[in-house]
Amino acid sequence: MLHWAVLRRSYPYLERLRNVLRHLWGMKAIGICAIVRNAQGEILLVKHTYRFDWYLPGGGLRRGEAPADGIRRELREEVGLELTATPRLLQVYLHHYNGMIDYPILYEVTAFSGTAHPADRMEITEIGWFPPDRLPPDISPKTRLRIEEWLGQRPVANVW
Repeated sequence: MLHWAVLRRSYPYLERLRNVLRHLWGMKAIGICAIVRNAQGEILLVKHTYRFDWYLPGGGLRRGEAPADGIRRELREEVGLELTATPRLLQVYLHHYNGMIDYPILYEVTAFSGTAHPADRMEITEIGWFPPDRLPPDISPKTRLRIEEWLGQRPVANVW
């Protein structure tokens, strides 16, 4: 178990180093995430092993991967859900992240099968379904903004 603890603690530093190197080489990242809504209207949020707050599920696109395929893969890998319909594109943002330029793509997902669970224990420690009007107090500020945009409570931004 010690090796998992070491990997989890070093992950944020390795991610930062990777991003700095990518920036120096002129590379850009494309992130994908989704507002996943169940039949009760609740939103799925995740806690990562390398962050403290609640976030939308998602990750990075692989080279040559279409964004809709990427969110399909990420939801399967992270929380064990299989999309049963095409996700709805909500917005593409500009984001400056740890010395790198990122382009997060936000989707809405309402059609899926399976029961959500932390499928990737190396990355996800906890998941939860939350009513949009009762989000957890320790939700990341940017995640809260994206949900407020989706609810029509604020204009949709161009910058993450």
